[in-house]
Amino acid sequence: MKRSVDARRVVFDIVPHRLLTTREKREIQQAARRYAAHLGVEPEVVYAEP
Repeated sequence: MKRSVDARRVVFDIVPHRLLTTREKREIQQAARRYAAHLGVEPEVVYAEP
């Protein structure tokens, strides 16, 4: 997973090896929100095709 940070947001580039379930995507979103809140920025989660 790559992370790039600017002054306002953090981008998580997710490259799964299979299709993710709705639950897995929700867990990823929650983790991204927690991490971004720690940094004081907005999260953006981007999924690549498996």
